[in-house]
Amino acid sequence: LGKLSQQQLTAAYQVLSKLYAALAQDAGACTQACARSLPIVDLSNQFYTLLPSLSPVILDQPEKVDEKVRLVDALRDVEIAASLMKWCGSQKDVDQLDEHYAKLKCDLTLLPPGDSERAMVEEYLQSTHAPTHSQYKLQLEHVWKVDREGE
Repeated sequence: LGKLSQQQLTAAYQVLSKLYAALAQDAGACTQACARSLPIVDLSNQFYTLLPSLSPVILDQPEKVDEKVRLVDALRDVEIAASLMKWCGSQKDVDQLDEHYAKLKCDLTLLPPGDSERAMVEEYLQSTHAPTHSQYKLQLEHVWKVDREGE
């Protein structure tokens, strides 16, 4: 995440809450002109000050605000995962990928060739291979089952 902090993400949530309130206040007889009113433009600018974007848009519709809420949720999840990975010490006798999955509380199981779940993945792989891609064939090598604590 580079320089994004938990405080920035929390502040971004607060700005998005204010945007919801401003949009609700302007709802009803609101036209395109009032949707681009000064408070909404100001709040949109505040949001992009906290979380810069290459293509910022005025957050003048609830759907646009919803999209930014999902973005902040995802960034918060990434920040938490990155913090966990930094916080936990490295174990020298464990593969680095296994260590990362363990920190995320994920249990990985390699499915053997006769397994029913592996057969289902194989069937999906073959049945979704488009006929226009006949110049190559897909071959399933490994299927890993992921069990994550709490999901």
